[in-house]
Amino acid sequence: MAVHAFTDGRDGEIRITMTSYGLSHYMLVVQDNGKGFPEGFDPAQSDRLGFKILTGFARSLNGDIEFANQNGGQVKLVFGM
Repeated sequence: MAVHAFTDGRDGEIRITMTSYGLSHYMLVVQDNGKGFPEGFDPAQSDRLGFKILTGFARSLNGDIEFANQNGGQVKLVFGM
């Protein structure tokens, strides 16, 4: 069984922002206000399909992806076109 951000019955919030800077660089941030990633979390070691898809997507864009805890879970993808 998968455990996700909002297991305690409260309502959650998900924010998606995309920012452009320079002529052709972008930053996509997806953040929730849930419990965040577990301590020591390493997406490269995860067997979850979603993390494999995200890291493959970042690689296909020659981008960098970061997973962090910022008042919940945060995934940040920076890439250029």
